[in-house]
Amino acid sequence: MSISLKVQDKNGFTLAVARGEREVNLPYCAEYREGDQIVVEAAEIPAFYWLSLDDGRGHSLVYLTGNIWYKIPFGEVRLVRRR
Repeated sequence: MSISLKVQDKNGFTLAVARGEREVNLPYCAEYREGDQIVVEAAEIPAFYWLSLDDGRGHSLVYLTGNIWYKIPFGEVRLVRRR
């Protein structure tokens, strides 16, 4: 079950990437900027995966049918999501 995590900027430029077979971690120490996103790419789909894209939200079992693009929230959207 190959899986990769990427942090991309608003133009799709890859800022960081990590790949793994059964598990992958991508520590990202830089500050996110508006338009940044986390991309999850899985080689085996459809399939169930445990994902944690935000330390504040914990992890969830998700059924992936394709790649995921998680846009990092900013401004009012960020404030609403953190409540």
